[in-house]
Amino acid sequence: MEFGISIPTCREGMDIAPGTVTPDDIIRLAKAAEDCGFDSAWGVDHITPSNRIRNLYNIVPNFYEVITTLTYCAAITKRIKIATGVIVMPLREPILLAKQFSTLDVLSGGRVIIGLGLGNNREEFQMLYPRRVNWHRGKMLDESLEIFNSLLNNKVSTFDGVYFGFSDVVLKPKPIQKPFPIYLSGRSPKTIQRAARFGTGLLVYSPTPEILREQIVKLEDAANNEKRKIKEFDIVVSTTLSLSKTKEDAIRKFQQSFTGKRDGTDRDIDAIVKQNLIGTTEDIIDRLGELEEAGLKHCAITGVSSDSIDERINQWELFASDIIPQFKSRSLASCQDNISDVE
Repeated sequence: MEFGISIPTCREGMDIAPGTVTPDDIIRLAKAAEDCGFDSAWGVDHITPSNRIRNLYNIVPNFYEVITTLTYCAAITKRIKIATGVIVMPLREPILLAKQFSTLDVLSGGRVIIGLGLGNNREEFQMLYPRRVNWHRGKMLDESLEIFNSLLNNKVSTFDGVYFGFSDVVLKPKPIQKPFPIYLSGRSPKTIQRAARFGTGLLVYSPTPEILREQIVKLEDAANNEKRKIKEFDIVVSTTLSLSKTKEDAIRKFQQSFTGKRDGTDRDIDAIVKQNLIGTTEDIIDRLGELEEAGLKHCAITGVSSDSIDERINQWELFASDIIPQFKSRSLASCQDNISDVE
């Protein structure tokens, strides 16, 4: 299993208090993630805070542009994968975006993962593009995926769609990674079909093992229709971490954190615990084991029950030292068993 963390590109007002993330913090977090041994660092995409978010606080949240920020993170790291979780495709021009990610993959030595989807905030789309309010965001995403597939794989590309069109475009340099990692995320039933046709991974937000298993079964069926195998796909779960010496203290830390106060005040705490990594080391190992058995391949810690950079890094360090080795050793043992079977 691989493990990732979140770089707070656009998380102020959502998982982190507004006005609390500085450029130095982002640099420090990127370096700490690599030093801890995490496999991936994920950034979320927004252009402007919605009115709903602005009306909640006296301070306007800082939203750092995700590609620019992750490019900087790639420059100050050597090993960790640089990922978007997720790019909101209707806010982006697909030709330029393909060029940006292809370039970043080359500059980073093949360390890019692009997670993308529709985005869950239609208000932001309407604020940015009032002349496009009648555009169908799902169809925009479908066209963008076709454009990505063509530009990243063909020598010369031409496309004529409802929303986008171009002719005789050459994308050079091409990405180092083949196939280029494209992960789909979203609540729409079409997300699975999009992943099966164009993707290499599926992003699932805070599922129980049962829900994750259901999603993987649907992906396997859709992949079979595309003449693909489920083993071709990375299965990523995005989750929140609250690690402590007792389960009760972990729950308390979550509830008192900015993340917990924003997301957990009107929800059943037992349901939140079942869907996230909240508890002792043993609790979290058990929960990850259940998710791994259901099909999890890549755990991305996007939320942390901490309201300071120091606390966040401390949680990462504890997780990296006490939990990650349990699953890395399992992966190594599994690989050795497979080799023995072949021999």
